[in-house]
Amino acid sequence: MTSARQILSSGPYGDSKTITEDASSFMGLVDDLLHDATGIRLPDTDEGPPLAQRSIRRGLIKDAYRALTIRKDVSEARLIMTAGLRIADGTTPRNEVVVPGFRYVLAGDWADDAAGRAVQDRISKDLSPHTCSYVAAAEGEARQMADGISLLMNSVGDLGASVLDTVSGAVLVTDCPIDSAFLMPVPCASIINTRLLADPVALADAVFHESCHQKLYDILLCRRVVNEGYGFLDGVLFDVPWRPIGGKKRQMDCLRILSTLHVYAHLLEFLLSMEGDMEGGSMSLESRLEEYWRRASFFLELSRTATLRNGLGSDAGDMADWLDSAMVQHRASFMDREFYADSFYRDEALRQVAAVSASF
Repeated sequence: MTSARQILSSGPYGDSKTITEDASSFMGLVDDLLHDATGIRLPDTDEGPPLAQRSIRRGLIKDAYRALTIRKDVSEARLIMTAGLRIADGTTPRNEVVVPGFRYVLAGDWADDAAGRAVQDRISKDLSPHTCSYVAAAEGEARQMADGISLLMNSVGDLGASVLDTVSGAVLVTDCPIDSAFLMPVPCASIINTRLLADPVALADAVFHESCHQKLYDILLCRRVVNEGYGFLDGVLFDVPWRPIGGKKRQMDCLRILSTLHVYAHLLEFLLSMEGDMEGGSMSLESRLEEYWRRASFFLELSRTATLRNGLGSDAGDMADWLDSAMVQHRASFMDREFYADSFYRDEALRQVAAVSASF
């Protein structure tokens, strides 16, 4: 096990078993609170598949909790929980395909599955104005997914398994501009474009990437990374210096900066652990590594600033330091490979930090 992998697998932000247990305890308290307020408790499927029911249950509980605690609206919370009962009654777990060899399932034909349709509705709403078509997975897609997950497990072992355990599986889409996504209204599920299925490196990358987002979401439930009532657009925003949309640079708040660094720290461990210069679709392993390092360096510099740490919760600085220690190990691996170099992404981060500091 590499030093970086040991870091990413341990401690309050890496030990998936402890994080899962703590997040489950928190969700149990929320269940009790909602039951006391509404008289309703949704069927418990939070410990694993089926994919659709686990995702929609957790999503609805979050919605009801926000209605109850933020808007103080018991009637709205009760309506949400009642909808959850109707969905649970119309759910058929048979309509999901198990990926051979793994605790990971793919959405099947959800046309007659109430939970599945509800999940698809949430995906479509969150991806708007982008559109997508949903693919009912069969054995062929499950075998291709097994190839990608096997590559991930052979590279990072227990780290990959523990991160993937935070989700039940994936919804496959096509006719969509995105390659993959994690959507907060659709917890415990990854969205994967079928065009990745033929490319095990890109597929493993996407599966790991989106599961890392879910792990971070679980961390937010049980660690004080953000303060109560955190507003995503209320604080400092940083410009991302690559892949502008519509000619305009994307902006990220402090939490998304930390979340994205969390993903890249894990993806770098996966890519650095792969043996040989395998091809990843249009990107070679080396070019993928170099681009990810440059991007990670951008987020790393921002995570070191008082601006980011003061904009989040009391545990944010500790989590940033934890990620920093993993990135130090990655940097040593890059230097051993003799193609490490600082980049304009890092320089741009330093420029933005200086500009923010000067504005106060």
